[in-house]
Amino acid sequence: MKRTNAFDSLRTLKKPKELKDKEKSFVYPDFGSTTNQFAKVGDEYIFNLKQTEKISFQGLVEIEPLTGSIKVNGHVTSNKVTVYSGLLGVYTVEPVKSDFKSERTLPFKTIYTVFAVRQLPYEISGLDYPQLKNIFPEFKLESSLLPIEYKDSQLKNLEGIICIVGSKNSGKSTLAKYISNQFETVCFLDCDLGQPEFTPNGIVSLHVLDEPILGPSFTHQKVPYHGIFIGSSSAKHNPDEYFNSIIQLVNIYRANLSHLPLVVNTSGWVKGVGYDLLISLIRELQPSHLISLEHPDPSKNIDLQDFNTIKIDAVPDDSKSKINATDQRNLVTGSYFVKRDLIWDFKSLPAAHPYRVKFSSVRIKFLNEEVPFSQTLYALNAQIVGLVVDSTNYHSESCKMFKGLVPSHTPLNQNCVGLGLIRAVDPAEQCFYVLTPVPSDILQNVNLFLKGSIECPLYLFTNGYKNDPYVSFDNIEGVGGLETRNRHLGRKRLQ
Repeated sequence: MKRTNAFDSLRTLKKPKELKDKEKSFVYPDFGSTTNQFAKVGDEYIFNLKQTEKISFQGLVEIEPLTGSIKVNGHVTSNKVTVYSGLLGVYTVEPVKSDFKSERTLPFKTIYTVFAVRQLPYEISGLDYPQLKNIFPEFKLESSLLPIEYKDSQLKNLEGIICIVGSKNSGKSTLAKYISNQFETVCFLDCDLGQPEFTPNGIVSLHVLDEPILGPSFTHQKVPYHGIFIGSSSAKHNPDEYFNSIIQLVNIYRANLSHLPLVVNTSGWVKGVGYDLLISLIRELQPSHLISLEHPDPSKNIDLQDFNTIKIDAVPDDSKSKINATDQRNLVTGSYFVKRDLIWDFKSLPAAHPYRVKFSSVRIKFLNEEVPFSQTLYALNAQIVGLVVDSTNYHSESCKMFKGLVPSHTPLNQNCVGLGLIRAVDPAEQCFYVLTPVPSDILQNVNLFLKGSIECPLYLFTNGYKNDPYVSFDNIEGVGGLETRNRHLGRKRLQ
């Protein structure tokens, strides 16, 4: 039987416009005249560092080694790399001895490790969010944020399953990226629902990485090797399902990817039930290396007396991001839907061309709640849903207009490939209009929409329209009505 594609594209999302030829003006540090350590050449700044020297910087830049190699966030390379260093973490560039040498003429008498830095052109528009106003700082060497550094002697010869644990804001994701960058190919299991590294919040996921991670999560969102949509930024709502989902991903790794090392980024929920879940996960994983991030305050540390651990200092307070967790989640979700190459056009979403999805081609499931059938369309309109490839065997295929309305308690065999925003619902044509960055060849297998409690950032609704649809500052009653607290959003003044 011929397969029917659920996602019938009216036209896929608009092709991103090309970056402007004219790059943004490059801001060079004022070091004075050329010395044997640095020089300005055209639109580049050239550094010549000895083995004991290193630089820390901010900016969205491309770094190209010219002699020797460089090390950035654990990744050693002689190739060009794109690096984001700024408000969400400052990186250091260190010289590494190697035989690599380019054919370029260098402006130095004595040559050590030489690399060129150039600021990349980017565009960002429509981000009406004061806390993220300077999310792309200009290139500079001096920073009020301290770079995060690790002792390489503690992180040598890592292999097998590497599990990283620590309380909230201790630097687990930062360390996980650093360790992952030491491998050419590595698996990454992300158990953090609130601040995942490669997906928006609400998804636990398994990834296969073959390129370095040199930026914060909003710069490198990916389709997972296998994902499971939990639908919440916290596991407290359904800890059993959360734990079972992680074990399912561990089993997938063992069945298909065990020849590769695995880095496990655990949740920061380490009190009460969260502690019990963490200990159960460690026992299930049997990691080759268990790394614990330790605070100066013993009350913040995890009791791991039954395990052999590598203890590393947690991220100090003066190295942490000044952007709170809610703002970071909103940035990641917005960037997930609008980022194209180095263009972040947050005004583009209302005008983007959606996919058309027939009611009859997808099942619907509301997580942790039952919604009356008569209210289903209202509850889905203008909401974020998990896009799921569901291989569950159902006894019944019919449910009035949908392929199936799955009861909230029904267990699933799911692979969440990403998120979709239901931009509109057309009852007459019996179809949804869905916006998503997931590639069309992957979308053709999606057959289930999961509705959880993941909210769409309000600024995505308040850009591009004279009168903002779906947004009201009055009390809203009924299914689909949601009151959102003001989390420092720059909102429009009522007339």
